[in-house]
Amino acid sequence: MIVEPGIIVTPILEKVLGSLPQSEDSPYRDAERRMRTLFTQGQRTGGDPRVVAEVIESAITSDAPKLRYSPGPDANGFMEGRARMSDEEWIAMQRHQSDEEYFREFSPRFPTE
Repeated sequence: MIVEPGIIVTPILEKVLGSLPQSEDSPYRDAERRMRTLFTQGQRTGGDPRVVAEVIESAITSDAPKLRYSPGPDANGFMEGRARMSDEEWIAMQRHQSDEEYFREFSPRFPTE
C-alpha cells in the first residue's frame, strides 16, 4: 500500500523550515524560497495527523485494500495535478522564474481547496 498524504501539520514542517538555507548565493534559492512559502502556508492550512492514522488503520484492516491512499485536504489535488503532467512538464515548472509566475502556473495545476 502507498499512503500519499497532502500537507499534514506535524513538527516536521518546522524542522524543514529551519533547515532550508537562506543563502543568496545558492543556485537553489528560488526553489528554497518557494518551499518555505508552501510549508509556511501548510502550517496554517494543513491536515490533522489523525486523518493519516485513520486512513492507515482502515487500509491495514480492510478486506479489500487499495494500492493508493491520499489522506488530507489537499492530497487528491496534488496527486491529480501531478498525474496530469509529464515528467518534462514537471521539470519545466521548476525553471527559474519569479514567484508570481511560478504560483500562477502552480495554482491551477495543484488547487489547494
